[in-house]
Amino acid sequence: MSQNAIKAYEQTRVTTAGQGELILLLYDSAITALRQAAGEIRAKHYEAKGRLLSKAREIIEELWASLNPEAGPVAVSLDSLYSYMIRRILHANLNLDAKAAEEVARFLSELREAWAAVVNRPGVTTAAEEKVKVGRKRSERPAVANPGLGG
Repeated sequence: MSQNAIKAYEQTRVTTAGQGELILLLYDSAITALRQAAGEIRAKHYEAKGRLLSKAREIIEELWASLNPEAGPVAVSLDSLYSYMIRRILHANLNLDAKAAEEVARFLSELREAWAAVVNRPGVTTAAEEKVKVGRKRSERPAVANPGLGG
């Protein structure tokens, strides 16, 4: 498959994803970048390490900025965890610490698993996805198993 076809597929995948799927894609990208950065640290490829750690940091900062503080204790916990992850990425970058990058990748992997379990449950939609469905007739709308999950 050509690079242009791959980019077109990825762009379509992002533009057609629901809110929950977008978060999964962000987690996947950050995890991949962190794992690759750890490898680049070990290989002493510092320029690539810097780019990859910056990418992961930017993704986590976006996830962090999108938190709704009114969502309760989960948002408070994620706020603290994202803050810690950013500090560990900065540590990995400044101290060439592959283990710190891998630690953040593990945390994100656990968060991704939990988020995937919620997103992949049949009948669960987020509040944002429900807003998109406003134009449907009531009989065409899927049931919402737990409307409080979407934030």
